[in-house]
Amino acid sequence: MGIRSWFNQRFRMSSKKKVLGSSILANQFVLGDENILSSSDVYHHLLAISNMFACGSWTIEKEDGKDIKGAKELQSLKHPNGYLTDFEFKRLLVNVYLLQGEVFVVKDGKQLHIMKGITPEISEEGIKQFKYDGHTLYQNEVRQIKNIGLSNNYGNGLIDLARDTLEGVMNAEKALTEKYKKGGLLAYLLKLDTHLSPKNAMQNAMLDAIQGQLEEIPDEGKTVIIPLSKGYAIEGFESPVQDDKILSYLNVYKPELAKFLGFDPDAYNQLLKVDLEKAAIYLKAFVVDPIVQNVCEHLTELYFGPESTNRISLTIDIKKYLTMSQKITNTQGLVRTMVYTPDDARVDLGAERLNTEESTKLYASKDLIGLDELTELNKSKMEEGDSTG
Repeated sequence: MGIRSWFNQRFRMSSKKKVLGSSILANQFVLGDENILSSSDVYHHLLAISNMFACGSWTIEKEDGKDIKGAKELQSLKHPNGYLTDFEFKRLLVNVYLLQGEVFVVKDGKQLHIMKGITPEISEEGIKQFKYDGHTLYQNEVRQIKNIGLSNNYGNGLIDLARDTLEGVMNAEKALTEKYKKGGLLAYLLKLDTHLSPKNAMQNAMLDAIQGQLEEIPDEGKTVIIPLSKGYAIEGFESPVQDDKILSYLNVYKPELAKFLGFDPDAYNQLLKVDLEKAAIYLKAFVVDPIVQNVCEHLTELYFGPESTNRISLTIDIKKYLTMSQKITNTQGLVRTMVYTPDDARVDLGAERLNTEESTKLYASKDLIGLDELTELNKSKMEEGDSTG
């Protein structure tokens, strides 16, 4: 059974479960990939991870690490198909990978597609193959990029790993939202001093008018004045939802969602407040880099096969997350150590090259000296001291 079939079966089973208790829980969330992004925490974490990945640049390298400029495979990666841009394709790939635990990338000529409904199989000969709509596909046509867990055939995604936590958090948030959409009331009670009579046209018209005006309140947030005849009274049932208990629950379990994605939200959020570069490095090292390596290994085999020495890489430029003062400090260090020319530094800072003799030179700072020169320098200093003594 493929992951989609398995998930659909789980979803149908969950949907059939009866929910005991008040009507507050009657419309509870049953987690699925169609509503998971309505969780602000999940969306926030996915956005940080997938945006960093999507802002990366594809390169194709030889065995010695040198880029292959103008490779036709590079054009295919940068223009995956006719309906998704490079950025959109990469974000979708990471979102599906993290949420569902695996993503199927299909290569059709020069185009790449992310597809659902593919079932992985191992043939009797031990060959990995895939079934899709009655067709058999092989690993030179499709790659199953897995967020590997304990199975060699399926990945583990947030939808399954954090199902209980996510459903609890989303239902708690929904309970609070529904409470205040209705002004803190669960329902209205209409009290009559007389019996209801289906044959009493005037009474039925009055009831319909009152009900219609009450139903407008939660939808439009109106203050409605309802004229009542003698013998009619309206009471509001306050919602039993206790804010403090739900907020305490959310404070405990909402941070857990990020941990299922591989990082500590407290550490990350603290870094965001004090140093954007360190926060970016933290996210890249602990979450994004492993995804990059996994995806690039699969795409390399999809494009070049297992025997090729060429490889596909995705370069993420951390300098994008630096402040201007941090960029200036970094480029100064690179110029002083003969890594950058002044023109290189200007380009990094968003300025144009000067293309002068001085701006295209490499410079060594006077306070930096090689170990091989240190003995000679000390000797000359001692000689200077002797001559002045």
